Amino acid sequence: MTWASEAAALERPDASTDDPLSVPALRVQRLQQVAAALSAASGAEDVAAILVQSAVATLGARGGVIGVKSDDGRAMTLLGALGLEPEARARWAGGHREAPSPLSLVVRTGEPIWAESVVKAPIWATTMATLEAEALVCVPLRGQGGALGALGLVFDRPHPFSPGERAFLLALERAGRRELEQAWTREAREARGEHGVCEPGSRESPASTATLPHPLGDDAAARLRRLQRVIAVLAGVRSLSEVAGWVAREALESLGALATVALVAPEGAGGAAGGMGTAGILGVAGEAPEVERVRDALLSRYAQEVFETRAPLWPRSERGGHSDPQRAAARGRPRGRAPSSRAPSSRAPSSRAPSSRRARLEHLACVPWLVDGQPVGALGIWLAHPGVIGDDEQVFVNALVGLGASAVARLRLEEAAQEARARVEAVEREAAMASHMRDQLLRMVSHELRSPLTVILGWSQMLEAGVVRQELVPRAIEMIDRNAREQARLVDELVDVSRAMSGRLTLERAPLALDAVVSRACAELTVEARARNVALSVTLPPSAPAMILADTHRAEQIIGHLLEHALKCTPSGGAIRVQLAVVDQQVSLDVSDTGHGIEPDQLPYVFDPFHPAARHDARRQGGLGLGLAVVRHLVEAHEGSIHVESPGIGRGTTFRVEFPRIV
Repeated sequence: MTWASEAAALERPDASTDDPLSVPALRVQRLQQVAAALSAASGAEDVAAILVQSAVATLGARGGVIGVKSDDGRAMTLLGALGLEPEARARWAGGHREAPSPLSLVVRTGEPIWAESVVKAPIWATTMATLEAEALVCVPLRGQGGALGALGLVFDRPHPFSPGERAFLLALERAGRRELEQAWTREAREARGEHGVCEPGSRESPASTATLPHPLGDDAAARLRRLQRVIAVLAGVRSLSEVAGWVAREALESLGALATVALVAPEGAGGAAGGMGTAGILGVAGEAPEVERVRDALLSRYAQEVFETRAPLWPRSERGGHSDPQRAAARGRPRGRAPSSRAPSSRAPSSRAPSSRRARLEHLACVPWLVDGQPVGALGIWLAHPGVIGDDEQVFVNALVGLGASAVARLRLEEAAQEARARVEAVEREAAMASHMRDQLLRMVSHELRSPLTVILGWSQMLEAGVVRQELVPRAIEMIDRNAREQARLVDELVDVSRAMSGRLTLERAPLALDAVVSRACAELTVEARARNVALSVTLPPSAPAMILADTHRAEQIIGHLLEHALKCTPSGGAIRVQLAVVDQQVSLDVSDTGHGIEPDQLPYVFDPFHPAARHDARRQGGLGLGLAVVRHLVEAHEGSIHVESPGIGRGTTFRVEFPRIV
């Protein structure tokens, strides 16, 4: 049956159908009959017999079994069977929980088996052959700590399981699980002659049975106990998916619904148009077809609708009406607009056939999760029968989603606090590192400035005292001049870095032929390069000059720093290659050397004067190590870019500077 035809059947209860269980009213009536029989059961074996007999008779199976696991969770025991030979019963149980039998597998995985035929489920062909069956189904009896047993049926012919049959078996499983736990509790107490509380977590524990759902949903006391347990559980969860899963399962079991879907919206998406999208954390419970319908309904429309109205969507209590006046008012007008005073329309109601959307409205409940009035998620519930969420159930659902929303808010606050702590720790580490590097920089600056000053003062005092021989006076004056210039250069580097980092670097830009500046700088360095036994080669553009818009002094400073760095890094017998090229609208300058190179992981930090790699380079070459930092700031001030490449230690380095070209 299609969902549209099922909706039509809901509108026409007397309509004939091939699957009576697809009519919720008939399915509920059958479950009520089972519940009445279970209430008169005297023990666990009676409960098992009633469950097997009801499942076999309702689905037209050849036979069925119920198996439960032992207290230690390892062995499987048949509690009840109908219509099966002893050999077939043994094959169902498999003797051990790890044995390859349907009951053992379902108890181990907690997932049902729907083998409609050998063709549709070839993986179960061998099992069905040993059971002499053409189809089989096995559903778990889910307890609080996992599956405590399973219900299985076999058929003499292929059997496509309809949505109604699946829903009936799942509801029967929930009813049977509760009655089995209560029967075990009574039997254990009678065996001990006690009426006290049993050990928590054992099969006879009343704590485990008190929270199991009634076949058609919890009563008020059970809902209260369930909420108390949810409060305790959600206080300890550590992920949003756990919150969504718990809310979905508790809503499903308490209301006796077919499927529930809990959706936690991405942070910051609440209330925004299309904020839900396809993202979010899903917690689901129930059978797959209904779960997919609820999920699709939430994501396609209803989650966004309850996000906008901040009000729950309850199933229609009667045709053409709505069970929630607040939502009816909210749906009737845009937010912020006053109610219309126009008289209601007298148009006759539509005679169109019922649609799947009408069935959805009669079966679906959608409730927003609100934190301080802002939506953070939504809970969708697909009911077993239309329009039967009473006031007490609505209060329970609102309380449940309120607990879920509070848990979401707590987890997000904890996550934000953790991120804030991580940021604070990172800032503290950076501050400590910056303080350490500042101290080292100050020591290095003081040392570098003191070195030339010591030479200047020494020679000056010797000249003043007249202890320098006449032939050494020119040498003394040369030493004083050289060290004075070195100290001036160090001070200029400090001033340039300070101005660049504070944004106070000024330029006097004008059209400049960069090839002329490069040629002049290389000529000035030729003598020193020869003295160090370093080959220096220059390649300039063969045609038009490389024109850029630049400050002449700063351009000379850029090229001079790069050439000096290359010369200091290149050992005797090495080579330096300078290449200037014009590529499209860029002027590119490459300065390459065959020196000691740079480790790949240190390349990003060579322009940082405060990084240990830059300080190590400065100690190796002499000076403050601020030259490359000055170069980067000057290049960027000219709207250019600078990059460094090095294959590794001992394999040289290449600096590439690019400037915008002007015509």
